[in-house]
Amino acid sequence: MAVYVISDTHFGHGNILRHRPEFESIEAHDRVITDRILSLCGKFDSLYVLGDVVVYQPGMRYLEEIASRIGFLHIILGNHDNERKGAPALADYLPLCKSIGAIKHYKNAWLTHAPIHPDELRGNINIHGHVHGRSINDTRYINVSCEALEYTPVDMARLLG
Repeated sequence: MAVYVISDTHFGHGNILRHRPEFESIEAHDRVITDRILSLCGKFDSLYVLGDVVVYQPGMRYLEEIASRIGFLHIILGNHDNERKGAPALADYLPLCKSIGAIKHYKNAWLTHAPIHPDELRGNINIHGHVHGRSINDTRYINVSCEALEYTPVDMARLLG
């Protein structure tokens, strides 16, 4: 019954490959991330995906596969979620998710897509994505973008240790 977190999966977003040149195709990209999630998360586990989840509808098949094989999927919406023509609608996520939101307080952390202002931390840390490989040099901020995690979710117990 572990809780995992990752951000910026960008399923179905071919243009992300400009920033992730190690992948030959969006299908290879999406498959690697899905396989790495499913190698850790099981039917009794929870996964928080902190935004920029599925950018174009074809990527939904990967999220559907993940949701069908893990216990609980939680989505924090990001700036690329539901912003483009061809993106999944919010209603497409509802049957797959235990929760969908913009911010979540979990133990001593704020879970968000983009980093929040330091004045809003209120003694907590901020687990976030959005910045991809450019982490903030401040121990109150933990970047869980795919690039920062080698495309593999991290156990929240390890982060909050």
